[in-house]
Amino acid sequence: MRSSADLVCVYPPQVDEFWPHAEPLLKKATERCGSWSIGEVKREIDKGALLWIVWDGSLKAACVTRLVHDPRGLVLDVVACGGEGQDWRGLYEEIEDYGRNEGCVISRISGREGWKRIFRDYDVAWITLERRLDS
Repeated sequence: MRSSADLVCVYPPQVDEFWPHAEPLLKKATERCGSWSIGEVKREIDKGALLWIVWDGSLKAACVTRLVHDPRGLVLDVVACGGEGQDWRGLYEEIEDYGRNEGCVISRISGREGWKRIFRDYDVAWITLERRLDS
């Protein structure tokens, strides 16, 4: 079922306006798993990573992505993702489309093992989920 919320990529000059609202959602995610601190997540945004928000009149969730080079090609990498339960698989397809448009060949999601239930078409590589975007 598709979420009634919208996925919005925050225009980079407006990140500081949204950050106080997104930070608690992302901080909770970084405290549960992964090797990122919330300060490191913000520094990645300041260096060019994108902040995506799920909005239905209020902020429901947030996700941060960056583009990284890998021997296999450009990778769309999720730095952190957190918030209320959403149809992440449906919403994330929009982020995958962004990655394809940027020339990414892989989407990479690291996080809790529970993400496997949502992203069933991803393969587990260590504790990281990956999916080819060019297939």
